[in-house]
Amino acid sequence: MQKEIGSDYWISKDEIIKSKTYPEIHRRFRYYDYRYLSTGRSALRIILGKIDCNTNKRVLVPAFTCHVIIEPFTEAGYTVFPYPVTRNLTVNQTQMEQLVEEVKPNIIMLHSYFGFNTLADIHKCINQWQSEGISVIEDVTQNLFSEFPITKCRYIIASIRKWLPIPDGAMILDTLQQVICDPLQVDTELINEKINAMLLKSDYIYHNEGNKENFRKRFAFAEQILDSRKIPYVMSEESRGIYASTNIEEIEMKRKRNFEVLVRETAICWSIERVFTSLPINVVPFQFPVYVKAQRSKFQKYLAERDIYATVIWACPEGIRDKIDHIATQIYDEILCFPCDQRYDEDDMHRISSVIISYEKDNLRESNIE
Repeated sequence: MQKEIGSDYWISKDEIIKSKTYPEIHRRFRYYDYRYLSTGRSALRIILGKIDCNTNKRVLVPAFTCHVIIEPFTEAGYTVFPYPVTRNLTVNQTQMEQLVEEVKPNIIMLHSYFGFNTLADIHKCINQWQSEGISVIEDVTQNLFSEFPITKCRYIIASIRKWLPIPDGAMILDTLQQVICDPLQVDTELINEKINAMLLKSDYIYHNEGNKENFRKRFAFAEQILDSRKIPYVMSEESRGIYASTNIEEIEMKRKRNFEVLVRETAICWSIERVFTSLPINVVPFQFPVYVKAQRSKFQKYLAERDIYATVIWACPEGIRDKIDHIATQIYDEILCFPCDQRYDEDDMHRISSVIISYEKDNLRESNIE
């Protein structure tokens, strides 16, 4: 069982491997032209540079998304329109088709959620949109290792670093095999800062050395560096080496086992609503998301006091805050995500569910006293 659950990845010195060659692409993408980059936002900026659109720039993005998706579009002069998602994070085909007709976007930005095939209902629409001259991009970050069919989008991006203990790492794919982008520079400042933070956390986790404040400050500073970047960088040698040496199949199995424990053991919990209540065989979960029915901040604080760091995955980006519907607002206000990744085992998942149950018991006791 780990000392704490959640937050940033850590790594020890012995696990850092450098490689000048690139790791083999995951089996889902082996027929695409691809390049490895430092970050997903770099990939998106490269794609926007390839799309020929000079006037009346309009893009459709998910109503539930992050600022990293929005910012490259606004920087490039696009007006951003959110498309609705349901409470179970799927996209309604009829609503989407109507919105495409109304907005007449140049670009549609798609992404699935938490490893699940939440775009299944609109797969059949993508070819039609692209035949009409709309560029369709999918961010597959959260379904990177799942096995359901990939959408027929022209462009695909993903942030690999969200899955592994690597300081950077992303990919860009072009289904027409015309990526033609070769950033030459490694973001050395970012890599050094991230590795230092990861090493400090490793010392804390495994040797009880240092304190949380030290590595948290380093991680926060690394994020500031990342947010300041406006040009693409290539994936670092450290990330290449770690990724190439990682047993992906083992990671997939661990995540599935952990997710299934949480699904099963939280079924009795009344303070949360599970977003997904089962795990299809072709899904490798990214995280375990729930909706907190009341007092999310109080619940999150209770967990953190017990060294379980569940995340509010995204705050609503400023660029779409006044354009989203009430369902998206509820999602932003209620969602909370638990880690189920390869750092943890089933005992760690039992610990999460037991703390949730303890929270509910404490709440009932407080209610009775009042």
